[in-house]
Amino acid sequence: MKVAAFVPARKNSKRIKHKNRLKINNQLCLQKVVNNIQRSQVADTIFISTDDEYFFNKINGAKFLERGSNFSDDFSTVIDLLSWHQREHLMEYDFILHLYPHSICIDPDTIHNAINQFKKSQSLRMISVAKLPSPIEWTFKLHDNILISNHPGAELIRSQDLEDNYYNTGQFYIYKKEWFSSKDLENKTGYIIDRFQGVDVDEEPDIDLLKQCYDYYSKRIKDLC
Repeated sequence: MKVAAFVPARKNSKRIKHKNRLKINNQLCLQKVVNNIQRSQVADTIFISTDDEYFFNKINGAKFLERGSNFSDDFSTVIDLLSWHQREHLMEYDFILHLYPHSICIDPDTIHNAINQFKKSQSLRMISVAKLPSPIEWTFKLHDNILISNHPGAELIRSQDLEDNYYNTGQFYIYKKEWFSSKDLENKTGYIIDRFQGVDVDEEPDIDLLKQCYDYYSKRIKDLC
C-alpha cells in the first residue's frame, strides 16, 4: 500500500507574514518536517503544495505540487485543498499523511507508529490529539467579565472522578483513500501526543513558544531533525 506525505505551505499568511518560511537554527522548519518524514520511512513520496517559489531551490527530499490560486486565499480550507490534490494528483496513494510546516516537534517514531496504528484501525481518518490539562467540565465562557460555567455544578466534582478529554493538536492527520468519497469528519481515530508537541502558529507569541518546545524535544528525542 502506497503512502503519500503532504505538507501545505502557501505563500501568504493573514496574521504572520511568510510564517511558512520560518527558520530555527538557520534551517527552514519546512525542511525539518520533510527530514522527519524521511526518517520515519513510511512515505513513498513527500509532496509540498505551495504557491511560493521561494521554496523551489531550498527544500530537499520532496516534490512540489502547484497550489491553484483558488486555494491560496483566506477562505478555502485545507481539506478543500487536500481533496483537490487527492483527486488530481494523489489518486494512486492508499494513505495520505498530512503535516504542516510548523509540525517540527513530530518526530520520526511518532510518524511511524501513528501510520502503523492507523493501518490496523477501521477508521478512515486519524488526527493527532493531546489530553486537556484540566477537565472540560471545569471550563467557562466569559460574558461582560462574568464567568459562566459550561457545566454548572461540575466544579464540585473531583478531577479524578471525571473522564479525560482530548483536543485536536493540529499537527498531523492521516487519511485512507476511501475517506475522500464521504469526507465524514466523525469517522476518525486519534493518536495521542504530548501537549507541547503541538503548537499552532497563529500569532507572533506562538513562534517563541514553538522554538522553546522544539528546543525541549530536540534534547530529549534523538532522531528529531
